[in-house]
Amino acid sequence: MGVAVYDRRFETLHSLVSAADEALYDAKESGRNRVRVAPSEDEAAEAAEAARSAAQQADAGQDAPAQSGADATNETTTQG
Repeated sequence: MGVAVYDRRFETLHSLVSAADEALYDAKESGRNRVRVAPSEDEAAEAAEAARSAAQQADAGQDAPAQSGADATNETTTQG
């Protein structure tokens, strides 16, 4: 079951139903007899900010620090 609670970010009935629909598909992916609630306005804003921050870090090349020395992963190649 998918649930969405009306708040001011939903400008239309369609957007409210769409949020409930997304929660429904999330519940279905989680297994049988599950209930998922669409994120609240505050949770949606926090998620959007986190996504923007991650995108900015990726654009700046900061998504994965380079490893060197003892921190580097050793790889072995086998010839057969």
